[in-house]
Amino acid sequence: MSVDLMAVRTGSLDIVKLNDVVNQTLTLTNRSEYDVSNIYVVDKLDDGLTFNAKSVVIDGTSYPDYNPTTGFMLPENIKSANSTTITYTITIAEQKTSYGIQSAITYIANEIEYEQNSNIYKLEYVNGLLAITQSAPKFVVKGQKFTYETIVKNVGNVRNTNIIFKNNIPKGTVFVENSVKIDEVAKTDYSPEAGFSLSNLDPKATTNVKFDVKVI
Repeated sequence: MSVDLMAVRTGSLDIVKLNDVVNQTLTLTNRSEYDVSNIYVVDKLDDGLTFNAKSVVIDGTSYPDYNPTTGFMLPENIKSANSTTITYTITIAEQKTSYGIQSAITYIANEIEYEQNSNIYKLEYVNGLLAITQSAPKFVVKGQKFTYETIVKNVGNVRNTNIIFKNNIPKGTVFVENSVKIDEVAKTDYSPEAGFSLSNLDPKATTNVKFDVKVI
């Protein structure tokens, strides 16, 4: 007969910012035909994450003296085909690109001691970065009309809102009225010098802005 204790970490937030409080959950499911006993849990929190004291709750009961970073023994065994849920909160104490939390678990089943790790629960610090790429001809002559094209891409991990596009007209050129296009849709009366709003951009999404100028 096999021994199978499933350990799954989840959390209330995946994208975080400084001072956010995040709920953490470890669910232990005994899929063995044996009861599991002497269950000891230690969690490794990456630098920048702080455990909030007195926040540990096991199956709805508070254990204020328990600290997952130093480890604790579960108060009860997990019977076959049953689960136990451990929750607590952490605070984002330092800005980093990303963080991880993982549980190391030891237990006894059928009089044999086992060790295993949970999945790593990953968090990313909020990033609203936009990548701007602009193209135009390298060489022009007097009287020539040409197009400036700007590609705006959300390379962050959250939706970008309230995006304002503004572009000065290059010296020696004049803006061609009514030439603005956003994603190939003409925008009459838009002016890049005055600026205008763009639609919200989800992560990895792009929008394309074009306008014409004439060399004078």
